[in-house]
Amino acid sequence: MEKKERFIVKGRQMKKLNLPKDQCDAIFNQKYCDIDYEFMGFLDVYESLSKIVPKYWSIVDLGCAYAPQCFYFEKHKEYVGVDVSGCLKFKAGNTKHFRMPIEKFIKEHSSEFNMDETFAICSYVGDQSMKIVRQTFKNVFTYYPHGMSLGESKKIGIMIKKIKKIKDKNAK
Repeated sequence: MEKKERFIVKGRQMKKLNLPKDQCDAIFNQKYCDIDYEFMGFLDVYESLSKIVPKYWSIVDLGCAYAPQCFYFEKHKEYVGVDVSGCLKFKAGNTKHFRMPIEKFIKEHSSEFNMDETFAICSYVGDQSMKIVRQTFKNVFTYYPHGMSLGESKKIGIMIKKIKKIKDKNAK
């Protein structure tokens, strides 16, 4: 088996996250990507959750975005990322991704999980989706960094993309 080159990412309060370099290159270089080697998102929360959720449980990450956090859950039963975005996503050995709205995922796939051993994580999930998530999953963690609303976080994402475009133009 060929050993893949890995890239060590260090964050402020984050332990080392061992990401495959080929995935980093592909994901960070896609058009309009708003994460990079310096900013991977708010991963410290995922790191903490990976330590307290039992390893034999399934992780369902609703609103997973690029999903570098999947590597914190490599030793769990499975990591399932759900997001409407068509962007490339990180993928550990136990990872499955679904590109669809949360409501559709729940309608079509929630019956596949043992709800006593499944942990749902919601990042930037709107109120309507959150209501459905809480009705479906027994174990749910919701996260809005710094108390931001979904609209505020989208505005920040758009600003980051605009800044990257300007940087790219100036680099040429």
